[in-house]
Amino acid sequence: MYCKRITCICISDPSFEDLLFKDSETWVDEFVIPVFAIYEFIFFVGWLKVAQVMLNPFGMDDDDFDIDMLVERNLQVTSFLLLNYVLYQSFSMTVL
Repeated sequence: MYCKRITCICISDPSFEDLLFKDSETWVDEFVIPVFAIYEFIFFVGWLKVAQVMLNPFGMDDDDFDIDMLVERNLQVTSFLLLNYVLYQSFSMTVL
């Protein structure tokens, strides 16, 4: 829970600082819009929102299930099967 908040703050805060306080070395009496800093902010915040939606794509309702649990289970089953396959192959090669 805190990891999401810390990631959000770490991405948002430097972008806001770049937008508001980015200053050139010389003072010029003209209005400048920091276009690339705005693009960078939109890009990073957009990917942050994509990552948050990918974490639980079905929503936060009571009847929805958690994707993290499914991903963890699939990783455990896959690593178990792969490890057994590798051990069986290496064992059968040494016996023959």
